[in-house]
Amino acid sequence: MKKPLCLFAAVLMLLAAIAFAGCAPENTESATPAPTESGSIQRETFMKPGENYRVLFWSTFRENMPLEPGQPGSVQLNEKVDYLKDKYGITVTYVQATDNWLEDAKMTASAGEPICDVLHVGQPGAIPGLYAYNGIAGSIVESITEHGMEDYFSDTQYWNVESTQACGVYNGNLYFVVPNQIGYASAGYNQVTFFNFDMLAKAGYTKEMMYELSDNGEWTFDKLREVCVALTDADRDVYGMCMGATSIAMCSMVTSNDGSFLKKVDGVDRFSATDNKVLTAVDFFVKMAAQDKSVYLGNYIEEEIKGFNVGKYGIMLTYANRAQQLNDLKSEVEFGLIMPPKGPDAQDYISEVNWYDAYCTVKNTPNPKGSIELMSHIIAPPYAKDSTENMVLLEAEAGACLYDEQSIENLVKVRDKSRTTTYQTYCWLSSSDTGFGFGNAILYCCLDFINGSVTPEVYFESVTDAANNIIDQYCSTKE
Repeated sequence: MKKPLCLFAAVLMLLAAIAFAGCAPENTESATPAPTESGSIQRETFMKPGENYRVLFWSTFRENMPLEPGQPGSVQLNEKVDYLKDKYGITVTYVQATDNWLEDAKMTASAGEPICDVLHVGQPGAIPGLYAYNGIAGSIVESITEHGMEDYFSDTQYWNVESTQACGVYNGNLYFVVPNQIGYASAGYNQVTFFNFDMLAKAGYTKEMMYELSDNGEWTFDKLREVCVALTDADRDVYGMCMGATSIAMCSMVTSNDGSFLKKVDGVDRFSATDNKVLTAVDFFVKMAAQDKSVYLGNYIEEEIKGFNVGKYGIMLTYANRAQQLNDLKSEVEFGLIMPPKGPDAQDYISEVNWYDAYCTVKNTPNPKGSIELMSHIIAPPYAKDSTENMVLLEAEAGACLYDEQSIENLVKVRDKSRTTTYQTYCWLSSSDTGFGFGNAILYCCLDFINGSVTPEVYFESVTDAANNIIDQYCSTKE
């Protein structure tokens, strides 16, 4: 079966037609004016003619590299930069990233001579160190709340408000914002289920059956276990599913059972892995691995992708963007994409989103309010979430790496089942006193559960205080 290149070509033609027309179809949002000016919303302007605003993105190896022809999104970005210059009389410069760009950004902001005005954080794990640099809250990052500008990032068509609230708010102040992604990337960080057409069909589960299970709300933990057991063949070293990079399958199942490793208590993240919904999901996964022997225990991304590609297992619970990575490998495996399995404590499908691209405005810039306003323009996506342009782009990019329309439809549907989790914000941090790493409390304990050296309940209880201490250490409230 070939990939739907005809669909891919058709949607690309439609996208080109929309772009040529110069405007969006009726009742859709257009790329310009900027989202902070869309509709009837009118806001005060703080940017001043003649000002130059500097944006630092980690992959900018040459000054203004994102604006160069041929760079991803350069056409829309140049249009936005030109629009800001014409309307407000300002210029925008993408500064060259140094080899140690994040630390340089921190140190120069702290010294009062920042190398940028707007900073791409790079990964969730960088947020605590930016928020409480040298243990002082908000010392190098502007509080958007204190400037009264939270509303600039409130339009859910352009901003991922759920992720922004989950990862960007400290002590009631907004410091970091997360823009919506466009195209395939708008669902790329969502957790989904991949299944190998041929392997599942041989085990008695056709793709039509799998899509029907997903559509009817019947793709559950129990059904997942049933399918994985049917796929497993110990004599051939073939498994039902993979543990996944950093135990992602287990983590995905926790969220899809309506559980959470972290919960907000008085606005602060607290370790909550002893919650019954968490333990139910973890225990279920452990039984599949330890008793059924239906889970391959490779937990590196290379193993996850390559194993699925060669038929070592028929199911992956992982990020939706793995489809693009399989396409990059020129994979010959034909696969489908459905919802993550629904846990017994969940009322509906829940798709975890544990990764996000956050941005902030650094302190000590010449015009802080202007820098925040510039950020609201320059990092906002060119298309609204539900605009025709974005949906066409999503279908075009999905058509290049997915095998059928049902998978593309599920990719669109899964966006509405998203739930942001914040444990990845802390997983790369460790205690300066004990050396204990937060990731050990979640990502790297699964094998101990499977081999029986400790139970999830006992282990999670034993590390609760240590995990909370790491959060407190890196998210200081000292002013």
